[in-house]
Amino acid sequence: MGSRKNIFSATLALTLSGAVAVTGLVTAAPSAAVGQSASADAAAGWLAGQFVDGKIPSTWTPGATDWGLTADAILALSSRRVAAAAAATATDALETNVYSYISPSGGDTRSAGAVAKVALVAQVQGRDATTFKDVDLIANLGSLKSTTTPNAGRFRDNNAGADYSGTFSQSLALLALSRWGAVPADSVQWLVGLQCPNGGYPFSPDETTGQCAGNSDVDHDATAMAIQAFVASGVSGQPGVSAAISKAADFLSGVQQADGSFDAPPWQGVNGSTTGLVGQSLRLAGRAEAADKAANWLAGMQVNCTNAPTGVSAAARGAIAYDPAGLSTVLTTGVDDSNSDQLRRTTAQAILGLPGSDPYSQMSATGSTSAVPSLSCTTPRTAPLSPT
Repeated sequence: MGSRKNIFSATLALTLSGAVAVTGLVTAAPSAAVGQSASADAAAGWLAGQFVDGKIPSTWTPGATDWGLTADAILALSSRRVAAAAAATATDALETNVYSYISPSGGDTRSAGAVAKVALVAQVQGRDATTFKDVDLIANLGSLKSTTTPNAGRFRDNNAGADYSGTFSQSLALLALSRWGAVPADSVQWLVGLQCPNGGYPFSPDETTGQCAGNSDVDHDATAMAIQAFVASGVSGQPGVSAAISKAADFLSGVQQADGSFDAPPWQGVNGSTTGLVGQSLRLAGRAEAADKAANWLAGMQVNCTNAPTGVSAAARGAIAYDPAGLSTVLTTGVDDSNSDQLRRTTAQAILGLPGSDPYSQMSATGSTSAVPSLSCTTPRTAPLSPT
């Protein structure tokens, strides 16, 4: 391991697409935060390279587009304020095909989470969420808000018998409406009331009570997403929100692994997606030490100049692996159809947990650069042999 570091520089020099490579001799080791910030930019650059005509291809359906992941990738690039042209092109594609995402069953059916996510993307990218293609996304959200107990304020899917709404969709809706300047108080209170006794949040509520069914239903990603919504303008000052943030942060801090990572029980072990989202949410809640530990673990999951100096894995430099096994696979076999989807999804969410990434409430295309960062791995010069 030591010899590899001597042969190949692990310096995170950012090569800007269409610009001159930034290289140079490093005379002092940068702080961890500086190095991780550069790593996050490189992760965003790798993710930008995954678009095909502004779309992230579906791994499961050849020829189709994964619009949810396309939206997530746009938000990830906006979080780092890089690859602005790529993000804009992807937003154009999402706008052109907006019904394919928000209306999965066709007709007037709507997915609350999809409508909310597209409304957020549109506003982050400086578009008008009321005329996105020919869709008024804000009005669509309003039409999906329940007015009956026990779900008054909840944004719900209107597909008959197929309502997947819950903490994620509610949080995305609050984030989108926060930017619009019209946050319904009952929607905030519904999310506050969904908190489980241990401070966590379920992915979905109990359909009978509209509340958490019990601590066993807690989802770490959903809990982190609720914090993201609670810190947004127009949400943060409402009754019960501050206490909900504190309880959620206490819960998440208590389930952090010793190495800084987070798992996603009951189905998934430690992973980069959960660790990225939870790490940033803990930083928003003022838990810097826990957030830094999460960022350090994420940095260890990145394909970089040290672990991928040459060979098939070099094309994956910048990507963040799902877990240690996933990292081992990409370093051994590179990126192919068996792991590309996982790498894209993980990188899009893991970026959030690295220092300097904007949270959902602060993401903006304003001030973004079109440069596409990448890791430039240089071989240092060696002194010539002395003549004999």
